[in-house]
Amino acid sequence: MTTNNYLEYFLTLLGWLVNNGLWDLLIGTGLFALPLAFKVIGIWLKVREEGADEGNKGMLSLPSIENALYGAFFVMVASCVPLVQVTLDTLKFDRSRAQTCGVWTPKAPGDTGYQGIISSLGDKTAAAPIWWVVVHKLSKGVTQAAVASIPCRPDLRQLRFEVQRTFIANRALADELQDFTNDCYSLAMYQWKQRDQGMTKDRKVLSDISWIGSSTFMQGDYGTLQSRTPRAAFPWNNARDSGRPDTGRGGYPTCREWWNDSSVGLKKRVTEEVDEGL
Repeated sequence: MTTNNYLEYFLTLLGWLVNNGLWDLLIGTGLFALPLAFKVIGIWLKVREEGADEGNKGMLSLPSIENALYGAFFVMVASCVPLVQVTLDTLKFDRSRAQTCGVWTPKAPGDTGYQGIISSLGDKTAAAPIWWVVVHKLSKGVTQAAVASIPCRPDLRQLRFEVQRTFIANRALADELQDFTNDCYSLAMYQWKQRDQGMTKDRKVLSDISWIGSSTFMQGDYGTLQSRTPRAAFPWNNARDSGRPDTGRGGYPTCREWWNDSSVGLKKRVTEEVDEGL
């Protein structure tokens, strides 16, 4: 039997130890035969209810009882009687996928914090029915094949961690990004909430508006909202900036221009600042 994590490694053996204990209880008390007795009684009652024209009822019920018992015994032997030995020596902890992808390779279970628990089970021996051993191997085979089809890269969890740990070294750019958040994203989010009133259920939209470069805001509020302070990278535009003080230090770009400009847009500069590997 193959396992893929520490808990499964010792819980598989523990589970079959409990199963064997229950099976011994059923054998010792004779309760295992109770379903067989109900089956025989059911067949006998069914034959007894049939008319006289069915012939000798005793001879008629005998083959039915035999067939029922043969089928029940086969099922019992295949899926109930423990026959295949299961120990920590026969259990295999699979680390092949981690090694294939060249990422962190888990230690053997005995070298981890579970060592105490595993040691307590080290001298225990259980057995599993043939049917469930086959089901275990088949399900693990299908699961492993599915896992093997997943590309090693990108490691989404590692990528998310790296993104979260990414900082902008350029202090001026970081401050400008904060200004964009205050002047554009916060106001756009506030206006969107005022209009929506919690009516939107579309998960794509809700996910989109959770970041400052939201396409929803780009197509809407970012077209009218502007920077509150002049930006040297954006020259004064009288049609756009009239009504605001011309300080000679630049214009007041709309949030859409501020973010998307192909030459000096905030998105372009932030992307160039972070690690290209992300």
